[in-house]
Amino acid sequence: MQKFLSLSVFLLFFVSLFSQEIEDKKIIFNETEYDPFFSAVVVDNEGEVFNITRVSFYDEFKDRKFFFWVRRNSALYALSFKNIKKITFTEGDFADDRYKGYTRCTIDLISGENYSVYLKTTGYIEAFDETFASPVTFYLHYNLITSIEFVQNGEYQYCPFCGTIYFNNELDSCIYDKTPLVKGVISSSEK
Repeated sequence: MQKFLSLSVFLLFFVSLFSQEIEDKKIIFNETEYDPFFSAVVVDNEGEVFNITRVSFYDEFKDRKFFFWVRRNSALYALSFKNIKKITFTEGDFADDRYKGYTRCTIDLISGENYSVYLKTTGYIEAFDETFASPVTFYLHYNLITSIEFVQNGEYQYCPFCGTIYFNNELDSCIYDKTPLVKGVISSSEK
């Protein structure tokens, strides 16, 4: 009986701790920090298609981010990957003297809206290329990228075992421990 009671108390503590971390949108499990799992399709200026996962952006200071800095005239936004459906650059889109370090592009949001904006391109995308099973880097300031399309629709799933959050809705189990994923929905206030 005492063993059962001790196990129950431990499980209750573990569940309350884990659910609090999910509620706070922290991605921490057993003091290990996990990344949001963003997937994307990148098309370069020669039409080559890259299916990438574990996408993150590094700025010129090598700080890792899961958002892009975006200018819309006088306003500056930190636009999270979770809100972006697609970023499209056209052949004439280059860095502009008006906003040094920013490149004109069109951004389609998961809400269905699209905007002509300037994206900070003095950094690079780092990810994992599924085709070659290898890390890959895309430097944005060389104007080699035609589009970046995130594989998500505004919902996320998380692994109840390790806490990894996935924005790729094509997955049904965790890539690390094969645990079935649990769905979550981003509230409109988080978008």
